[in-house]
Amino acid sequence: MFSRAQVRRVLQRVPGKQRLGVYRFLPFFFVLGGTMEWIMIKVRVGQETFYDVYRRKASERQYQRRLEDASETELQQSINTRASHCCGLSHCGAQALDAQSQRSWLTDPAAPRHVGSSRIGA
Repeated sequence: MFSRAQVRRVLQRVPGKQRLGVYRFLPFFFVLGGTMEWIMIKVRVGQETFYDVYRRKASERQYQRRLEDASETELQQSINTRASHCCGLSHCGAQALDAQSQRSWLTDPAAPRHVGSSRIGA
């Protein structure tokens, strides 16, 4: 490994210290970044480049998101269907006509009872 003094000597030999200061290293890192980008685009490891892998992974994430959104939408639709029944029970067979009749068991003491309902007074 290099000692601290050796590294300092090498860095001191890079030209442009008076005029550019610390920024004298910028062209080196610019070229290094361009070289890395070229390698990621052009060099194949096996059958794929870096961007082939990136596009495939992004496509897989997008597909998973769409599946989750679709299942979430189906779940929301089933909740809405269940909530549209007058008592909230999907098997009672009675459909509510509007929002007021959905909550009639809260306000109306004479609301009809449904067979098989576990709610008292509903």
